[in-house]
Amino acid sequence: MDTPPHIPANTRPLFASNTLVRVPDICRNPKTGQPGILPISRSTWYEWVKQGIAPPGMRIGGRTVVWRLSDIQAMAKAQSGR
Repeated sequence: MDTPPHIPANTRPLFASNTLVRVPDICRNPKTGQPGILPISRSTWYEWVKQGIAPPGMRIGGRTVVWRLSDIQAMAKAQSGR
């Protein structure tokens, strides 16, 4: 997959749209510099889920919650269109 030259290499998409992602993939990590899919903190993400801005997660284990990447991308696109 070719990425346009104006997009830095470290921000190239790493996932297929049907991928399930966890919070560390979604949110930025200021300690490591990992950008995340969205430039928000964990607390913001969980607040958005609580308020219904972000889609609810799916439990795939006792302590594991995931979201569909396509849902997150659609939410981000809708938010940017406001």
